[in-house]
Amino acid sequence: MGHRFIKFISIVTVSIICATAAYAQTQTKSLFLSYSVLSPISTPECDGYLDRVVMEMFRRNNLLLDKEYVAPARGLDMANRGLTDGDMSRSQVVKVSHPDLLQVPESTYSITLAGMYTDPKINLTSWSDFNQYNVGYIRGWQEALRIFDGHQKLTEVSDPETLLQMLQTGRIDVALFTILPAKIMAKNLNFENYYFSDIRQERKMYMYLNQRHADLIEPLSESLREMKRDGTYHEIMGPYIKENK
Repeated sequence: MGHRFIKFISIVTVSIICATAAYAQTQTKSLFLSYSVLSPISTPECDGYLDRVVMEMFRRNNLLLDKEYVAPARGLDMANRGLTDGDMSRSQVVKVSHPDLLQVPESTYSITLAGMYTDPKINLTSWSDFNQYNVGYIRGWQEALRIFDGHQKLTEVSDPETLLQMLQTGRIDVALFTILPAKIMAKNLNFENYYFSDIRQERKMYMYLNQRHADLIEPLSESLREMKRDGTYHEIMGPYIKENK
C-alpha cells in the first residue's frame, strides 16, 4: 500500500508526495505530476493501481512522485506550459494537441470506454447508435470529443460524480465512462440498475512529461518494460486487468 505526505502549495492547492518516510528522506529529486484518473486507478492515499506502478518506476530511477489532482483539461495545459513536470496518464491524442509534452512510450495501463445507461430499452452496438441520445462526458476527455464529433446532444460536466448523478436522475440518457471506476462509483452511490454498451473502446494510456525532462523518457520507459518482464507489473495490475471488463 502506498504512503503519502501532504504538502500545502497554497490555501486551495494540495499536492501529495507518494513515498514512505524512509525513502523520501533518501531522495533529492521529485517530479510534480497532475492526475485526473479515478479511483481505484489513482487515489489520494497513493494506493491506486497506477500510483503503485508509477511509484515503482520512479523508485528504480531514484525519483519521488509528487502528485496533485487537477481537472483533465487544466492538467494538460499546466503540464504543457511547464507549470507541472507532467501528467500521470493520458492517451495518444495528447501528442498532437500539446506539443511541449513528451510521451513515455511504454504504456502504463489500458482503459475501457463504454456508454453507461439505465434504460434497458437502449441498445448501443455502435458509436453511431449514441446519436439519438443525450450523452454526458467529463470536460477535458479529449477521447469523448473524438468519438462524438458532430454529435448534437452532448452534455459536458465538470466531474465524474456529477456525471453519474445526472445519469441516475435521468438528466442524461448515457454517460461515457471508464468501466471499473464507474462500477466503483456506482457502488458507493448505491446505484445498482445500470448497463454498459456492447460497443466499447480500449485505449492505451501513457505518462507524459514536459520537454524539459527529455532525459528521463527512456530510463522511465525501460524501467516499466523491466517491470513487465520481471512480473512486478502483473503483480500490481493483475486485479485491475481482471476487473476492468
